Amino acid sequence: MKFRNQFLKYQINQNDDGGEQGGGGGGEDLSGQVEDLKSQLNKLQSKNNELLDETKKAKNERKAAQEDAKNKAEAALKEAGDYKALYGSAEEKYNDLNDRFEKLNISNANEKISKAALLMANELANGFNAELLSEQISKRMRFQDGGIKVTNENGDLTVSSLDDLKQDIKSNERFSGLLAGNQSSGGGASGDKGKSGGAAQDKTHDEVLAMQPHERALYFKKKREKN
Repeated sequence: MKFRNQFLKYQINQNDDGGEQGGGGGGEDLSGQVEDLKSQLNKLQSKNNELLDETKKAKNERKAAQEDAKNKAEAALKEAGDYKALYGSAEEKYNDLNDRFEKLNISNANEKISKAALLMANELANGFNAELLSEQISKRMRFQDGGIKVTNENGDLTVSSLDDLKQDIKSNERFSGLLAGNQSSGGGASGDKGKSGGAAQDKTHDEVLAMQPHERALYFKKKREKN
C-alpha cells in the first residue's frame, strides 16, 4: 500500500505541475521511482497469486484426504457387514448340520434299541406277542456310550445287564400273558419238537440281528422247540 500511495501521489503532482517538472532532473528521478514501484507491485501481485495457488492446492489436498478417509470408512463398514453376513451363514449351516447329526444319532440309537429289544422278545415270546413284548422291553433300554444300557421303569440308568433285564421281564406278571411258556401247550408239543429238532441251526448274535423280523421269530421258535 505504501508503494501504491507514493505512485498515486506522483501522478497527482504530475497533473498539478503540468510540464514544469517535465524538463528538470527531478522528473527523471520520479520516473525511475515509478518504474521501481511498478516492479515491486508486480512482484507483490505475483507473490499474491502464488499464495492463492498454494491455498487452492491445500484445499484440494484436504478435500481429497477427506474423500479418501470417507471411502476407507465406507469400505470398512461394508467389509464388517460382509463378515457378519458370512458368519451368520456359516453359523446357520453349522446348526443345520448339527441338527441333522443329532437326528441321525437318535435314529441310529433307536434302531439299535429296537433290534436288541426284538431279539430279547423273540427269546421270550412268539409271533405277534413278541412284537408287543419288544415294545415294552425297548422302554427299559437306552443307547449310551456306544452300547445298550438297562434302565428302571422310571427311565433311570441301572447297573443291570441285558440278562438281568430278561429275567426281570420273565418274572414280571404284567407280561406273563405274552411269554411263550405261559401259553397253551397240547400233548403234541413234544412230537413237534422231535420233528423240527434239527431245523434251527445256532447263529451268531450279528447273524440274528441281520435277519428280518419274521425270520428271527421263526428262528427262535424253532430254537425253543429244539430245546
